[in-house]
Amino acid sequence: MTTCMWIGHGEGCTHTTVNGRSYCETHLWRVYQKGTHLSKRKKDIRIVDDVRTWESLFNEAVEELIEEGEI
Repeated sequence: MTTCMWIGHGEGCTHTTVNGRSYCETHLWRVYQKGTHLSKRKKDIRIVDDVRTWESLFNEAVEELIEEGEI
């Protein structure tokens, strides 16, 4: 096993790491706080989809105005 990579406030940690992580049990949840997971959030995906829909509708309206000679 390896030792903890924690170097907060200048002190090092010599405890063994949690399996599959770089930090010991004490410091693991100080580094990996709840809610900081890097997976895609459903809310973010929904917002992107909405923005793309509005952009598409706007571009269609501009194309129609150009075709009609308004722009």
